[in-house]
Amino acid sequence: MSKREEPPGPVENWLLAALPRQEYKLVQPHLELIPLDYRVILYEPGDSVRNVYFPVDGVISLLGLTANGTTCEVGMVGREGMVGLPAFLGTGTSAYRTMVQVPGHALRLRAEVLSRECNRPSHPRAAAAPLY
Repeated sequence: MSKREEPPGPVENWLLAALPRQEYKLVQPHLELIPLDYRVILYEPGDSVRNVYFPVDGVISLLGLTANGTTCEVGMVGREGMVGLPAFLGTGTSAYRTMVQVPGHALRLRAEVLSRECNRPSHPRAAAAPLY
């Protein structure tokens, strides 16, 4: 099996690929391709979600912490989605430990950019209800 010569592109994240072309063009300049290294923690419970991540390969796990400090996986996100949903929902605080389980790459977007674009008056979601 040959190694990939270049990092994957944004179209490999299904959520970004599903955006209307105009919407994608607004966020595309703000997307930064970053490596996802094994066991790197992106957020701890209670952390402010300053960035959202759109995996293009690799897998990120959402881990619930128990009272005695053990963890339980409550979700996994791969190239079909994103992590950092609290930024989209307007809560801004992580409820889970968010950790890379399978190394790869992700497109990182600042939460403030996501919020700004979702709250634009011309955006259909903004007309229904603001995020904040």
